[in-house]
Amino acid sequence: MLHCLKCGSLLPEDSTLCPKCGYPVTRDESRTAAEQLDEQKNKYSATPVGYGHHVKMWFPVVLAILASAALYVGLRMKSDPGGIEIVKRHFVFYDDYSHGTWTRQACQVAGHDTCFDVTYTVPVQGCGPVVFSWQVYPGEDDLMYEGAQPRVDETRYAFYAFLIKDTGTLVPAQALGKPVPAACAYRF
Repeated sequence: MLHCLKCGSLLPEDSTLCPKCGYPVTRDESRTAAEQLDEQKNKYSATPVGYGHHVKMWFPVVLAILASAALYVGLRMKSDPGGIEIVKRHFVFYDDYSHGTWTRQACQVAGHDTCFDVTYTVPVQGCGPVVFSWQVYPGEDDLMYEGAQPRVDETRYAFYAFLIKDTGTLVPAQALGKPVPAACAYRF
């Protein structure tokens, strides 16, 4: 007496397919129905026979190592800002000027352990590329704004809002809401 491995219905002796569900019938009577069903499941496995337990054992270990590495990198970047992050905490560029290019280079300044020259280049209508520059001291979480090149009149453009570190006040640009000058406005 044979039973279908998939649906469990009773099969006629000479059938090759289950009349109820259409599952193929195997005539190997030396194995139980559970063993035959397990073989069918393993037949299409991605891991070779005999290696499944190794993959199952090492996968959580590899996953834990990758997660630890990502956590380490994330914490390292957060706890040791390298200059650009410090500038971004103090200068919040408005949407029209927020798609520029950041650069960072090491510098030497007396009285400071570490120093970075940070620049931000952004295209400005009528002026071409304008480069803002800072000297950043990560050890003290401090910076010194050096201005823009060419020397555009920053009061005529809404480039950025400035965050006052001590009070947490965000000071908006003087030109916020005003039209952008048609010709480049320089500061003398």
